[in-house]
Amino acid sequence: MPSLFRFLMVVAVIGGIVYGVIFALANLVSPKPREMTITIPADVLARTAQKHDCPSTAWLRSYPRRTGPERGLRWVQLVWSELTSQAPSAYCPCLMPG
Repeated sequence: MPSLFRFLMVVAVIGGIVYGVIFALANLVSPKPREMTITIPADVLARTAQKHDCPSTAWLRSYPRRTGPERGLRWVQLVWSELTSQAPSAYCPCLMPG
């Protein structure tokens, strides 16, 4: 067992050093805010542009199926907010519709 204990100690020391370095970088280094301007070439814009003005027929057909569960979740959010007197986004902002 001494070799296992020695191995675990070495792994713990290395993990502690890595944790210390990450902690130091997170708390001691502050980024300098600066403005950036990136020029996107016209050919890239042409390749990534939306090809159609309106969504496809398949997307329009699937819309009611997708919005049904979203409406149900919204109802749960509103009931919960009434019961707890909290804003719906107070308990989980990720559930709020965008």
